[in-house]
Amino acid sequence: MKVSNPFINTLRQISFKSNYNNPGDFENYKEKPVDDEYTLGYDDILSTERRKRIRESAYSHIMPYYKYHSETRLSEYELKKKIESLSRKAQIKNSILNDTDLMNIKELPGIPSSYSGQSLVDKSYDLFPLKCAGFKKIISISEYDKDYEKEIKNEGLEYSYFNYPESASNVPVFPFSNRNEAVAELKENTVIYNLSEEYSEENLKKFDKQSKEFIRDLIFFTKELKEGHCYLHCIYGTEKTDQILFLVGAVCPALKEFQNITGKIDAETHKAIKNILEALTESDKKQLCLS
Repeated sequence: MKVSNPFINTLRQISFKSNYNNPGDFENYKEKPVDDEYTLGYDDILSTERRKRIRESAYSHIMPYYKYHSETRLSEYELKKKIESLSRKAQIKNSILNDTDLMNIKELPGIPSSYSGQSLVDKSYDLFPLKCAGFKKIISISEYDKDYEKEIKNEGLEYSYFNYPESASNVPVFPFSNRNEAVAELKENTVIYNLSEEYSEENLKKFDKQSKEFIRDLIFFTKELKEGHCYLHCIYGTEKTDQILFLVGAVCPALKEFQNITGKIDAETHKAIKNILEALTESDKKQLCLS
C-alpha cells in the first residue's frame, strides 16, 4: 500500500522552472489557485501584488542597462555618477591646498594666488591651512551663512558673499529675464491668476531694483577677484562655480581667462550674459573695462 507523503505532495504543486532565461514568462504568468491544506502560496490581493512586484524586479535585473540611467527606481546609477563628479581631487601647485580635504580645487588664471573649490561650511578646520597658504579672502556664492562668516573672520580671513539668484521663480528675476520679458511675464500673470494691476507695477519695480543691485554687486565682485589671494566656492565647487566664472569672464575682459577652465555651460547662463551686457550703463562698462 502506497502512503501519501504531505511534504512530497506540496513539492509537486510548486513549479521550480526558472523563468530567468525567458523574460516574457513573467508577463504571462498566472497564479493557479490550489485547494489543498499544504499549499505554500496564497492568492489574496496583497500576496498577488507582492508577487507581481517581485516578478517586475526580476525582469528589470535581467536587462539592467535598459533605460537604466532614467529609471527612478534604479537611481543609484545617477547618484553614483553625481558622487563621482563631486569628488575630483586633482593635484595642484599649492602643496598646502593638496593636504586639505577640499575637493574640486582649480587655480583661477590671470589673477594672483586664487583658487576655486568646495565650500568650507563643514570643513572649518581647513580655514587655517588656507590662511597659511596665503589666502586673504573667502568668497562664497552659496547661500549666506552668518555663523560661517563669523568662523572665517575669527580665523583672521576676510569674508565676501556674491548673491547669484536662482532662475526658478514665480516672478521674473534678473539676469535670467530682461526688462521686456519681465513686463510681458508679469502682465501674463495678472491675466492667468486674475491679479490686480498693482501686482504687475509693484513687481516690476522690484525687478528694476534687483537688476541694479545685481549689476552693482557684480562689478564689486569682479574687483574683488582681480585683487587675487582669494578662495571662491559654491557648495561643491562645480556647476554653479563654473557658471559664474564663465559669466564674469564674459563681462570683464581682465578675467576672460576664466572661460578656459569651466565645464559645459548651459543656455541659461549664455542668456544671462546677454541680458547683463544689454543692461549695462556706460558707467558700468567703464568699471568693467568694457569701454
